Amino acid sequence: MSSAKNSDKQPDPIWQQYTKEGNSKMKIGSIEEAKASYDRAIAIAENLWQQACEQKCNPETIHLYVITCNNLADCYEAMKLSQRAESYLIEAYRQTLTTMNDTNLPLNFRMEAYQGLQMVLRQLIDFYHRTENPEAIASITLESQQQAQKLLKEPLQEFPM
Repeated sequence: MSSAKNSDKQPDPIWQQYTKEGNSKMKIGSIEEAKASYDRAIAIAENLWQQACEQKCNPETIHLYVITCNNLADCYEAMKLSQRAESYLIEAYRQTLTTMNDTNLPLNFRMEAYQGLQMVLRQLIDFYHRTENPEAIASITLESQQQAQKLLKEPLQEFPM
């Protein structure tokens, strides 16, 4: 269970409410109720992320999406639905990679996506350890390293002054 705490900006209050609700329900074992709260939270996170990309502002909203995907994955894993859990983690992973590689977005968006990638990669590796899938760990680690190196090798003049 995750929530946004390390940003200077406060996350959307409705997203935060649903996330806290879901976290509380998970703690007491009400998985279906937690999932319902997280489903509402992901709809908000997706909308906020789409708006952020269109308006090229608030790049930190990608973390709301990543956090909610992680929370939904936790729900599905608790329900013994490992494939569904993995699909949410992979979706967050793909979204961060896509954003990192989108040269039409400002570099600060892409760097936020890189931070999101680091978070979701830890979750994916933990998941693959629990499901005893070392091949997936090797594959996802290699791909993420290659993509991160590609981003970090970009010319410095792209960084905002």
